[in-house]
Amino acid sequence: MFFVFGSDNYIVQKKISTITKSKNTEVINFFNTDSYEFIKEIITKFSLFENEKTFIFNDFLYFSTESKANQLLISKIKNTKNTIIFKYMLNEKNTLTNIKNSIIYKSFSTISKIIETSEINQENIVEFIKNELNDLKIGLNPSQIIELESRLPFNGLIIHSEILKLQTLNTPINSELIHNLISDYSTHSTWGFINSFVSLDLKNTLRFYRQKLLEGQSLNLLIGQINAKLSLSFFVYLKKKAGLSDLEICNKMGISKLQINKATDLCNKIGIVKLENMIIKLAKLDSQIKKSLVNDKLAFELYILDLIH
Repeated sequence: MFFVFGSDNYIVQKKISTITKSKNTEVINFFNTDSYEFIKEIITKFSLFENEKTFIFNDFLYFSTESKANQLLISKIKNTKNTIIFKYMLNEKNTLTNIKNSIIYKSFSTISKIIETSEINQENIVEFIKNELNDLKIGLNPSQIIELESRLPFNGLIIHSEILKLQTLNTPINSELIHNLISDYSTHSTWGFINSFVSLDLKNTLRFYRQKLLEGQSLNLLIGQINAKLSLSFFVYLKKKAGLSDLEICNKMGISKLQINKATDLCNKIGIVKLENMIIKLAKLDSQIKKSLVNDKLAFELYILDLIH
């Protein structure tokens, strides 16, 4: 038996597909809108000549509101020869606490394998994209993967669907092709602003900046994001100047190879002298804004224009 939890349906379903493929059995899905009698009929149906099946229960906290009915199915499931998977999509209704307090979890968790899938976030989206590309046998270089990352949301199904577009091509993939073919979801991402900033894309940087202000995001957060990117670029430059390899920098700074590539690319684009000056100017700007010495929005926009022009 298996309990599979997660907040991204594509990732959860991919994990379940791995289980069902290994069992190589007929798969039957049950949903919490199915009637108790229908579920009982399928579960209790038995024949000496019937092949093993995999039953997937989607978002079940109980089988019936009646205690005796629940206990009957629980008993039958515990003694079945079939594979049982309890699938749960984590949300406001199906919280992990609600699931663990349910009669289903209490009855089967001790005899089941518990699998909780990760959600896609800023830290793992690159690795997720790389895995999808590998699964679909699509070869992209690091800069093209960064281009994909900047356009895609934290949603497994959308990422998979967009990457599938590349599989249909019979021509070499380049940045322009990705830009024209892959939909841009970055306006829905917290990281749309900083991705445009690192790419030195003035138009989109200002667009995302104004959008984030409308959404109630503070200038302090945006300044913090910029400071983190500029500082990382500066420190990677110093490490490389000291003769460290990319692998050594990864180990010493606890960052990925792709982060090193991004940091190096930013430094190469604006130059080390300007990079140092912009770090100093950003610190002064942050101090002036906090002390209310300048018009914060105007000063911030002028800083962006100074860096990206």
